[in-house]
Amino acid sequence: MNETGCSEAMACQHINDLIEDYWKKLNKCYVDGSPFSKHNIETAINLARISQCIY
Repeated sequence: MNETGCSEAMACQHINDLIEDYWKKLNKCYVDGSPFSKHNIETAINLARISQCIY
C-alpha cells in the first residue's frame, strides 16, 4: 500500500476482488470437474472458507 501510494480502501477492494476471483475458480473446479478428486476439492474449499473466517 505504501509502495504504490494507493488508499486503504483501494487496497481492501483489490484484496476482495482477488478473493472473489479465487472463489469463482474453486467453484468452477467443483462444478465442471477437475483432475483432482472431489474429496480434495472439498478440502480446498473448506480450507478457503475457514481461512476467510479467521482472517
